[in-house]
Amino acid sequence: MINDYSSRYANISSSIRWDGKQVYSSVTYPIVTPQDSDITIITNDTTYIDSLAYKYYGDYSLYWIISLANSGLGNGRLSVPAGLQLRIPMNVNSIITSFKNLNL
Repeated sequence: MINDYSSRYANISSSIRWDGKQVYSSVTYPIVTPQDSDITIITNDTTYIDSLAYKYYGDYSLYWIISLANSGLGNGRLSVPAGLQLRIPMNVNSIITSFKNLNL
């Protein structure tokens, strides 16, 4: 489980629209560069990036880190085609800190 983590939107400014819905300001994401500590996996037909986030980070909501590390992944979908090689970053706390710093 990743320590000192709350929703990635916790510190993002928001406002309430005329219809009562909460909307968030634009979010900037860090560039997730390859590291020696990264893990590489090959996907199968039951691979979902939120499940990978839970397996490696202990938190489903950190799927966005895996998505950022693998360009073109996600695009609104959590499922991943079988046979892809994915990079799983293991420097998660550093990535979360960069995200927070970019969105102060």
